[in-house]
Amino acid sequence: INVIKRLVIEHSNIIGIKNTYENFVYMKDLVSEIKSIRRDFSVLTGVDEMILPTLLLGGDGGIAALANVIPRIYRELYDAWIDQRINEAIEKYRYVIELSKVYRITSLYPVAIKTMLYLMGAPIEPLSREPLYRESEEVVEKLREFLMRQGLYQVLKRE
Repeated sequence: INVIKRLVIEHSNIIGIKNTYENFVYMKDLVSEIKSIRRDFSVLTGVDEMILPTLLLGGDGGIAALANVIPRIYRELYDAWIDQRINEAIEKYRYVIELSKVYRITSLYPVAIKTMLYLMGAPIEPLSREPLYRESEEVVEKLREFLMRQGLYQVLKRE
């Protein structure tokens, strides 16, 4: 946190940070320390499961991988939080937690996101550049089943 603090103090052109560390205490300390120096400095999480905790701690939101797949749910969560509809924000957050289980099925985040979008009907191929690779058929089938349970399988083709 000391390096971040120094950068925030010395460089006004740095306007925010994306923290992809899955530690609640670290995020609490980061938000507290940085916001005490510059209220206008954005503290964002890069971890899907940390989106609501980051907002609770005084952070500004997140840049989450699954927001590429289901941006609506993240927007609804954020809007509910900003509008102080806390129960709704919690409800949306529970859905984010459920969606985050996809990471237990897949190998790597970028491959998971591309494969999910492909299965949902997005006009992309589920290919990744080296050192990433295409998911195995077994993993793709598990992803398909997961998306079907979530009501998301080929949702884009139906719109």
